Amino acid sequence: MWASYESDGITNQELGTDEVISALEKETTLTLATSANNRVTIRQMSHINNGLTIYFQTGAHYLKTQQIKTNPNIAISVGAYEIEGIAEIIGHPLDEANKFFIQKYTAKHPNYANKWSHLPNQIIVKVETMQARKWRYVNGKPVIASLQLGKPAPKATTLDVEGFVKAVATQNATALRDYFTPDAVICWHDSNEQFTVEEYIRANCEYPGKWNGEIQRIETIDGGVAIVTKIFSDESSHLVTAFIKLENGKISRLDEYYSDCGEAPEWRKAMKIGKPIY
Repeated sequence: MWASYESDGITNQELGTDEVISALEKETTLTLATSANNRVTIRQMSHINNGLTIYFQTGAHYLKTQQIKTNPNIAISVGAYEIEGIAEIIGHPLDEANKFFIQKYTAKHPNYANKWSHLPNQIIVKVETMQARKWRYVNGKPVIASLQLGKPAPKATTLDVEGFVKAVATQNATALRDYFTPDAVICWHDSNEQFTVEEYIRANCEYPGKWNGEIQRIETIDGGVAIVTKIFSDESSHLVTAFIKLENGKISRLDEYYSDCGEAPEWRKAMKIGKPIY
């Protein structure tokens, strides 16, 4: 860990961790910036912290969540401080492992905790601070006090997930072809079919009907990404779970699993168990 000022030869003046922690404790909100697929978005969040580790809750299907899953490198502004960190989703606010969160979040933000934390689609995002900065004046000159912690952030997933799903749903053969390596393998497991790239493009783009796609979930996996997408038309609706392996940003293997969307069967309705997810 190191800390310094940078300006006109003024160096080795300390930006202490305590002042950054104090700002996180004092402020009730922070400004969060996330990015993925050449799009940057920003919003205010109600947070808590444990030292330089920052936590907030949000919806599992919100844009910020999908961007974090694709690219965990985020930026935060809190008070006069700029923070860069690595974000990680750690579960539901009421999970037993997250008891510390709900206790501290309820104490700091009781209204938000009572309104949102119990909802099934809520998640907690944990941010490990990697860098912190603050502008100050030293001897009448503006300088940046900077604090560096930890290791560099990991590389983001390189697949344009939103663009790929759009190309699939709109049956755009030209756009789809650009997402695959020439020798990619595509498997539709529910119908026991394996395709080459050209076979897959023909099967997808000649599939009857006019379709739309909504991304439900994105998860980074070893060597690629997993996507859950709702594919629907006026006649039917399906959930597609796709496991994608990447080579230099191109899809080298695509494994897809389809299921129909609909209500629970009558025999299970008669049991009067469970409740709607959404």
